[in-house]
Amino acid sequence: MSQSITSLFTLNRFQAKNSAYAYFPPGQGNGQFDYDKPFAELAEKAEEEPWEFTRKEGDETGQGVRSTGGNATASSTDNDDPEKQRYFILKNYLNYTFLILARQRRLVRTGDYSFTAFNTGLRTRKGRLPVYAVFHRNNTPGAERFAFHGWLDEYELDRKFVGTTFTSVPTPAKFFAHQNEKIYNPDYEIIPNYPHILDNLDRFPPILRNSPFLAERGIIGAIHLLNRDRDYCEKNAIPCLYVKSNKVQLLLPLYITNNENADLALVLDKDNTKEKYFGVTCLTIRMAYFNARLVNRIGEGWLKA
Repeated sequence: MSQSITSLFTLNRFQAKNSAYAYFPPGQGNGQFDYDKPFAELAEKAEEEPWEFTRKEGDETGQGVRSTGGNATASSTDNDDPEKQRYFILKNYLNYTFLILARQRRLVRTGDYSFTAFNTGLRTRKGRLPVYAVFHRNNTPGAERFAFHGWLDEYELDRKFVGTTFTSVPTPAKFFAHQNEKIYNPDYEIIPNYPHILDNLDRFPPILRNSPFLAERGIIGAIHLLNRDRDYCEKNAIPCLYVKSNKVQLLLPLYITNNENADLALVLDKDNTKEKYFGVTCLTIRMAYFNARLVNRIGEGWLKA
């Protein structure tokens, strides 16, 4: 992939089109363009899961998009407020999945670059077949190099493309060198980086942002409880990926203001030599959801959309 390509699709109206990989043509109806149509089609084809945020997270509007702590993106066709963006989680997932696959050299193409494809990591609602994103060459000068062709399941791709257009089937992204990377070790103690965590008060619940003293006491207490109940940590740790460093990490919930909904997620780096987990930072629940969804579907538990 060209070094000038920075995203799957344009992320905002100011981004140069030729720095995005593909153009996603909008649908049309009632005299208006529907730029979400390609993503709506994928959401309907893939297994059902939340692709938009339904849980209001304090007054954090837009934080995930602008933050450097999580993996988050936005589409140029979207409203500036993430809570009003349709398929916001899905777009973020696709963009970063594409970047990961490009880094791992898992995009497939024809010899003349007339078609390309990648494995989305999603599966169909019927039959749980892998879903692939397929693109054809875009000949518009100065535009994205490719244009979206369709979301094809394994049967459709094999029938129409494999053996004739593509010589191989696109493989999914690989995240773990060893399976134990995604399993919490209850014998390891958590050592948190409190100075860095408390430097990010904008991620804390609104009630704590203007009170560094209460925020400090709250975060110390929440992490202390995790170290006391390591069996809980083993059952509730969720693997995630920080794309910029290509690092697998674990997430644990931090309950500071209530016992029902986690306020923050603690990010853990594992150090097998020292037999410890280092709590490198904390993320908002949305930021944590973005990072975790790249690795696996999010089931029932503390991490909610």
